[in-house]
Order: sequence, then C-alpha cells, then structure tokens
Amino acid sequence: MNSLKAHSKKAINGNMRLGEILVHDQYVTELQLAQGLAKLFDLKFVDLEGITPQKEALALLPENMARQLCVLPLSITDKVLTLTVSDPLNVTSIDSVERALSMDFTLCVSPVSQIKLLIDKYYSHVSSSAGSGATDSERGRSAKADGNISIEALVNRIIEEAILHRASDIHIEPEENGLRIRERVDGLLRQVDMLPLQHHASIISRLKILGDLDIAEKRNAQDGRFGYNSGSRSVDLRLSTLPTVKGEKAVLRLLDKSAQKVQLSALGMNSALVPKVEHLLESPHGIILVTGPTGSGKSTTVYSMLNHINDLERNIITIEDPVEYQFQIINQVQVNVKAGLTFASVLRNILRQDPDVIMVGEIRDRETAEISIRAALTGHLVVSTLHTNDSVSTVTRLVEMGVEPFLLSSSLLGIISQRLVRALCPHCKESGKIRQEELDDFGSDNVSMDTTVYRPKGCAKCLNLGFRGRTPIMEVLIPNRQIKRAITDRQSADQILQLLDPKDFQTLRQDGVRKMIEGITSPAEVLKATIYGD
Repeated sequence: MNSLKAHSKKAINGNMRLGEILVHDQYVTELQLAQGLAKLFDLKFVDLEGITPQKEALALLPENMARQLCVLPLSITDKVLTLTVSDPLNVTSIDSVERALSMDFTLCVSPVSQIKLLIDKYYSHVSSSAGSGATDSERGRSAKADGNISIEALVNRIIEEAILHRASDIHIEPEENGLRIRERVDGLLRQVDMLPLQHHASIISRLKILGDLDIAEKRNAQDGRFGYNSGSRSVDLRLSTLPTVKGEKAVLRLLDKSAQKVQLSALGMNSALVPKVEHLLESPHGIILVTGPTGSGKSTTVYSMLNHINDLERNIITIEDPVEYQFQIINQVQVNVKAGLTFASVLRNILRQDPDVIMVGEIRDRETAEISIRAALTGHLVVSTLHTNDSVSTVTRLVEMGVEPFLLSSSLLGIISQRLVRALCPHCKESGKIRQEELDDFGSDNVSMDTTVYRPKGCAKCLNLGFRGRTPIMEVLIPNRQIKRAITDRQSADQILQLLDPKDFQTLRQDGVRKMIEGITSPAEVLKATIYGD
C-alpha cells in the first residue's frame, strides 16, 4: 500500500500517469497494462501486431491529433469508427477526438508503443508495400515521406518495425537504385522496404555512432553493439558492417533480453525429454554437448540450461564469442582473439577460478575439446556446443578432432541435437491429409495416408506468412555402458545408432513427425529440417 501511495504521489507531482510509472518501474509490462485497462473498463483489447488500419479510417483524424493524443483509427464498420487508445482514463483526449470526428465511434485499448509505431508507419504512407511488390508511385510516396523525417527517426522506425515483426536480423543493403531493407523472420529473409539511396551514408553513420564504431572507416568490416528500448521491451542489437562493391552493408542482430529467462519446459522440447535434460544437469561432473548447424537454437537451449541451475551455491563461468545475454551471478567471459583470449587460453585460466560449472560457447578445435573433456573428468560440469548433423555423428566428429575415445566415453553425459522448424500460425493453419509424395519421403510407421496434417495459409497475425515463431525438434542421446564401450572401440556412427534402444531414443525425424501430427508444424518443414536426421 505504501508503495502504491508513493507511485500515486509521484504521478500527481510529475508529468507521468500512474500507468506509465508502473510500466517504467517494471511492475507491469505495456501489454499487461493495456489488457488490464481493457478489462477494467469492459473494452476490447486489440493486439496491433500485423494489423493494417484502413486508409478511410485514418483520413477521419488529423495526424497531429493522433500523435498528440496517442489514438489510432482502425476501421469503419456500418458507419461506426473503431478507435484504439492507450489510456481510456484520459477523458480529455477522448472528448477532443469526439469533437473532431463527424461520426460515431467505439473504443478499444492497445499498447502505447504499438499505437505510436503504426501512427509513424501509416500516417506517413510508409508501409511494407514499398518493397519489392510496390508500384513506382508507392515508392515515390515512401521516398517523399522518408525525406520529411530525421535520420534518427528513420533508424528508430526500421528497428521498431523489426521488433514488431519478431525479426531476428535486419539487413540494410545498398543497391544501384535504392537502399533495400530486409528482415529475417522465423529464419527466412523478406524485403520490407526500399528507401532512397541518398539515405544510405546517413543511416550507416547513425548506426556506427550507436554501436561506438569508427565513422570514417569504410574499407574494413566492423562490429559493435548497443541497446534499444521499445516501450517496456529492452533489446540488445549486435551491429556488423561490411564493405561491398555497392557500398557498406549493415546487419543488425536483435537479441531480446527476455529470451535468457526461457525455462527448459518452455523451449518447445518434447515433455518426455525435459526430465532427462534436467537429470543431466544435476550431475556433479561430466560434459553435456548441444549440437546442430548454425541457427538451430543451440545458444537458447544452453542459456536455458544455465538458467535452470543458476544459484548462489554454484560458481558458473562461461566463455563466449560473443556474450549474447547477460546473467546475474554467472561470470561471463568474452573471447578476444586479438588480445590472446581464445577459448582454450581462457579455459585454462578458468580452471584456477574454482568453478563448479563451465560453459564453453563452442568447441572449434582439438585443444579446446581436450581441455573441456579433461575439465569434465576432474570434477566439473561442462556444457558446450558443436556443429554436427545429429547426436551420433558428434561422437565421430570429436574423435576425428583428435580426442581420445576412452576420454570421451568416460566424460560424456549426454548429447542434445536439434533443429528449428517454423511453427504454424494457430490462427489460420489448415488441416488436410498427408500427400503421397510426403508419405514416401517420411517412410515412417507413424505416418499413413489417413494421417491428418496441417499446412500454412496466412493471415494478418502472421504477416500472411502462415507461420508464427519457431520451435525446436530434438533428440537426446544418453550413452549407456554398451554405447560407451562402442565409443572406446571407435565404432562408426551407424554402428552406434544400431545399439540405441528405440524406446529410449527418438531421432530428429521422429520428433519432427510428432510435432507435425500435433499440428505444431508442417510436413514440408520437418522434411526440410531432417534431410540428414534419419
């Protein structure tokens, strides 16, 4: 109660409303505040992600008023305007809108940052249609609108749109006739805008300033990072610049800080696998490997594992390149090859730091592999990643690196291999029977012509892609005595695979088929991700 009184007093004495203060002090999120206000006043809550306001609705309210009052006209139905607001308590603003409109309207509630973003995007006639599918006149409107806003605002808009679209990367690429903006959403790149080429140098310079890079250096690649706050969300951005024949290209990797808090049970892992992984993490010593190709979600899985065991009773030290998310309590070390801080050299020093758990960002060479395994054999729990196609081939990969098989078999606790597949949009996915050509490709006893599967369709909620987010398919190999003996005897991956009990081990393909049958993903996604997973 005292805390609430303090916030109320702060709201009265300052310029911030109580709701803004609660969001600012992280008592609630923007989304929670909007949902709570909607419920309190019996209004509809509208998530604006993927929503495009009608042009006829926008024309009813001047842009300056929409910005000043933070309101957005959405649509007109039966001569009634739907208007979304961030604060239904602001009676003065609503009265001002009522006087300005010449028709009846109904209110709904949306997060303030979403309203501001759509005001910037649609009142300025700048939309994703100004990309590859835009007409010349639409590109002309986009260029004119961009010319009327500052470079700082333009960069902010690019980042805000990417956050709204759930993009993992932004590509800013100079072409002969313009500046292409592409976003990677759910693993696939798509063009979202084509800006006038005259903005190229200014945008790159602005990004370099944010990333603390050398503005004058244009002949060499540079790397930097900076933080960005979007409403109640805090995002880290990794910046990479690269000189090309057409000019400097910039790529921004978006790292949502909330991702580090993902629990193992929330990863999308098969529920039967979660207790197995948790049991591995209870081991006092040994090595756990998370494997898969680049972009398969290994880092997220490793961070979730560390989050699961992070407490004051353990000394956890990580070696990373780069440090993507920062944790409380955990000691994280950034690799710096130029300064002599390699995975192997840091790992040697870490062993003198009385660690309980060591996370090695990636095993890239024999030296790092051997030190990691010896650390696992001398009373430390080691977690690391490796680029391999599946769990069984991980064993042969390490032996090929030069690791002694008997050391590997003695230290290995388990191998988690994974891929990411796109998850079908729950709002528009369509059901149907599996096709004959898909059935032939699967060749699985769990799939027949009577199997019901789901396919993408596309709607506003998923940006008309048919997919929304990604989910992992996984296999977990926990070696028993027979498997350990086979490793020591240098048996091949195929021989080891034959020793695995189907009751205890599920392949990537089998996990993918399970998610396909459950309607989580599509047959095409599973086949594409498990071409090497049989």
